[in-house]
Amino acid sequence: MENHDPVQIVKTKNVFVTRSLLVRKFSGIVDACLFPSMERKTRKKLSLYSALSLFKHRLRFWKNEDYYFVFNVWATGYYHWITEVAIKFVLFERELQSGVIIIPENCPHFISEFLLIMGISNTRQMKGNCYIKKLNIITNPVSGHPDPAHLEAFRSRVLLEVKEDGKKF
Repeated sequence: MENHDPVQIVKTKNVFVTRSLLVRKFSGIVDACLFPSMERKTRKKLSLYSALSLFKHRLRFWKNEDYYFVFNVWATGYYHWITEVAIKFVLFERELQSGVIIIPENCPHFISEFLLIMGISNTRQMKGNCYIKKLNIITNPVSGHPDPAHLEAFRSRVLLEVKEDGKKF
């Protein structure tokens, strides 16, 4: 039986969110935006990339709202989207309704369609990098080993939504 780390909300303050979907402070990358099993070498490389991104791309200062960060660096790929990110929208549905969800600048169509089907409109699309005073990061599950309970919760929630309005597909 696979051991799964609990997916949870981590509150952070005064952070930068890069267009490559990494969260960092001046001191370095925020661990909560990475995968629990990620190697130290990869963490260092991503920290360097995120720092360089702050110099290379425009920085926007977002007004003080309650923002939620759900995505990860691989979230725009379909497998990672389904097994690591979309499940967070179901597991933390109530919490996500209370704030603004950050979505990537170039969202693939399957993400946009999911948000539409689920009735999620409280989003803000990134354009470049941004500075946020208060950010709630929903941590990542173990990559490559989806939790069957999370997938079942996702499946049930999406089927419920589709059954309510057969015209969505």
